[in-house]
Amino acid sequence: MFALLITGSCFAAAPEPFSDTHKPVLHGRHWVAITGKPLGATAGARMFERGGNAVDAACAMLAAVCTMYDDVSWGGETQALIYDPLT
Repeated sequence: MFALLITGSCFAAAPEPFSDTHKPVLHGRHWVAITGKPLGATAGARMFERGGNAVDAACAMLAAVCTMYDDVSWGGETQALIYDPLT
């Protein structure tokens, strides 16, 4: 009986196989605005379309998401990759 429990626990701990998320590949020529919430990404895209930079878009996305979802706040929620070819 003990041997069956040990053998069963070894097979139960196997990792799950890779699964495809079926999400489309995204490409951008000049900018990309991506969030977990579509309305947040729209706010970032609009900021870029109005001539804003990556920091402006990140602030717009965070502001939009913070007003719609109570589990997100200004503290520690912004991740931004900013590339400036001049630096």
